[in-house]
Amino acid sequence: GAPGDESSPTTLQDGRIEVISGLSGAVIAHLVPVANLSSYTRGSLLLSVIDRDGDAEIFVGSPRYDLTNGTVRAGKVTAYDFVPPVTGNQGSLTPLFAITGAEAHDNLGISIAAPGDITGDGISEIAIGVSGARAIMQPAGRCEDAGKVLIMDPTSQSVVRVIYGRQPGNRFGYDLSGGKSDLDPTTATGIPKLIVSGSASATHCVLYADVISLERDLLGSN
Repeated sequence: GAPGDESSPTTLQDGRIEVISGLSGAVIAHLVPVANLSSYTRGSLLLSVIDRDGDAEIFVGSPRYDLTNGTVRAGKVTAYDFVPPVTGNQGSLTPLFAITGAEAHDNLGISIAAPGDITGDGISEIAIGVSGARAIMQPAGRCEDAGKVLIMDPTSQSVVRVIYGRQPGNRFGYDLSGGKSDLDPTTATGIPKLIVSGSASATHCVLYADVISLERDLLGSN
């Protein structure tokens, strides 16, 4: 991902995506522009497989994406189907679906990860950071910039879990890392796992040792 790419005077800082061969180092597919992946914020990329066609899908996060109704920086994640190149040609990236934030400054797509299969269909779910989201806390009410993480089933494009930040300003979901392996590879269980942290100013880092039951181990302080 090149979030600050200035592809043309009309696509200033829209960004671009390039797929590079690990064998030759050549660019085998590219996509320009990717709107609102700007140089003064962050974008996110994830390579995963969400169907059984044998080709990988690429998830592109655009956290500064503005909705057409005027909602600013709601954010957006777009899934692209990557078709590998044939001899003499480049591969292609075809949009499959997109999910957007609901409120201004949600920053949906600031981070993306694949924690593993939660629903049991054999395909990994997708975790999406929404670091600017408000949380509903009782009895305090709305909790500004607490952040949240959406766990999405990419097959049905439905949200199957939501994990909320617990404190104002935590920006929970700013960074994500997921997979089936345990932190200690000698005790790997194959259970989907997800590490979630807040913004650089927060000391909040949580390991969800079992995303299915949301078993929670604290790695940093609140």
